[in-house]
Amino acid sequence: SGGPRLKLYRSLNHSEITVLAAMCLPPSGMLGNLTSEQERVYLELERRLATAPEQETTAHVREDRKRRLLRMLRSTKFDVELAFQGVHAHSVCWRSIRMDAFEEEQELDSTNMMYVCGEDRVGRPVIISRMCTHISTSTEHSKKMACLCAFTMQRAIERMSHGIEQVALVYDCKGLAPRNMDVTLVREFVRVFSELFPERLGKVVVINMHWTMLWFWKLISSLLHPVTRAKIAVHGADFEKPLSEVLPDGHPYVHYVRAAKAATPADAARLPVPPRTPYKAGWVEAMAADARDATAQSAAPARPHRPEEQAGDGCC
Repeated sequence: SGGPRLKLYRSLNHSEITVLAAMCLPPSGMLGNLTSEQERVYLELERRLATAPEQETTAHVREDRKRRLLRMLRSTKFDVELAFQGVHAHSVCWRSIRMDAFEEEQELDSTNMMYVCGEDRVGRPVIISRMCTHISTSTEHSKKMACLCAFTMQRAIERMSHGIEQVALVYDCKGLAPRNMDVTLVREFVRVFSELFPERLGKVVVINMHWTMLWFWKLISSLLHPVTRAKIAVHGADFEKPLSEVLPDGHPYVHYVRAAKAATPADAARLPVPPRTPYKAGWVEAMAADARDATAQSAAPARPHRPEEQAGDGCC
């Protein structure tokens, strides 16, 4: 008895089975695939936090604790001291901008500079950023908008299905003009996102970047962590290929930018921007799945590790 899969398994030798099992594991440093040294560092961080715990936030109860701490460790290349500081900085920043005071109606939509729109090819939530919609009226307004962007990012994270830990970002420069340039917003945005969302940014595709706006992009880039900058690809009107590598052909924003590119400026301005994706609390099932995995893992033998895989780093 037994199907093709069982026959294939029986045809493999021990080395081939080991390699095949390793290929199915998540990258090194992530939940479910830790080296003995990474596990030791994680336990040391837990020990430090048991002595000096961080202040609890809503984010803590909507993500598996070990997954959250490993993400912080990856962002610091498994430096216990830096991760310990980062965990506390997260709680301080969360409370300082009063994240728990925001109402769900305050999540930004397609009329704003940043909103959630569908998923990318690997199931990550997609953030669309359209800076052309933003005109600051004051310093206070700029800082408030940065906080609303953080709340919107958190809502994107809470949509994630089990095993997904990052978002993809499409930064559309179409219509960007000097009146939209807000240095206060950018600086506050980078500060808040660096403290609240380490290792949350998977890929950034900048499209419709006109050469006259490159100076503003250079300003933004100078404020970013080098690892974050490495995740960013900047393109002008030649965005078809890089965008299609991140978003599936059926993604609503792909249809929108293609139609806008083919239309006259007047017609493009009248095209409706794809709406925000409705909120669904994916974190509930993700937490339940992590709990099931932890139970199964505690009863399973140790799995092989891919030593060539390295943990990520960076602020976002």
